[in-house]
Amino acid sequence: VFDNVILPESDFHKHLGLTFTKNLSWSVHINNILNSVSPMVDVLKKLSEQRAKEFYALKSRYIVQCKNNKKQVFKNDYQ
Repeated sequence: VFDNVILPESDFHKHLGLTFTKNLSWSVHINNILNSVSPMVDVLKKLSEQRAKEFYALKSRYIVQCKNNKKQVFKNDYQ
């Protein structure tokens, strides 16, 4: 009872971003956070995998170019 009004009973209440349960457990709050963050983490994983592939492709091209340039420089030095 609050201000002569009977408040309904609930299993949890969310206030200022925190989820309070009847037994003051953190499990509901943590599950809510994981559910809201999970899609963002998936996007970051995909982006990082894509960037890693791009990095290795660039690295491979750079190594090939360096090897080719070294051969040309080496040939020019001794001709």
